[in-house]
Amino acid sequence: TIHQPSFQLFSKFDYLVLLNQGEVVYNGTVDGVSQYFSSLDLPVPEYTNPADHMLMALSEDVPKGYQSFTEAFEQSEWGNTSRIFQQGASESAKALGVGDIDLSFRTSWCNQFIVLTHRSAY
Repeated sequence: TIHQPSFQLFSKFDYLVLLNQGEVVYNGTVDGVSQYFSSLDLPVPEYTNPADHMLMALSEDVPKGYQSFTEAFEQSEWGNTSRIFQQGASESAKALGVGDIDLSFRTSWCNQFIVLTHRSAY
């Protein structure tokens, strides 16, 4: 978990899961995140760290035509790809005899607090 990476560090990532209030608002390649934000009419300005732009957009804006960033993601092609991946993982787990697994990204605020407090202690 990295909360606000520099541009140099951010550019080294391959894959990004972006959360807002504990819910997934982007799940895909780092190369695709600028295109995704552009599709929401929130393009990353030239010479701007994409990580900084995303944090500012998530704290200030709600995409036009949506109630939240979560809704926008769920209705996007990126959200659809993520859903297909989750379904495939569930089917693979069932085929391997693991049974039903919960691949949802949501967790309670209390659980997030406990995990992050535990991480900071070490």
